[in-house]
Amino acid sequence: MCKVSPQQCDKMFTGGKVIIKKDVDYQTALNYQKAFQRTGATCYIKPMDK
Repeated sequence: MCKVSPQQCDKMFTGGKVIIKKDVDYQTALNYQKAFQRTGATCYIKPMDK
């Protein structure tokens, strides 16, 4: 789904908040969200602070 190192993967599943992807359009963010939800993970889309 995402190309990440084992360390990044561990961080994603510790229960804390993790930024998966920055600076993408809303449709791309929805695609990521759907992919994570299909695995049972909780995923939220949040606008980045500038």
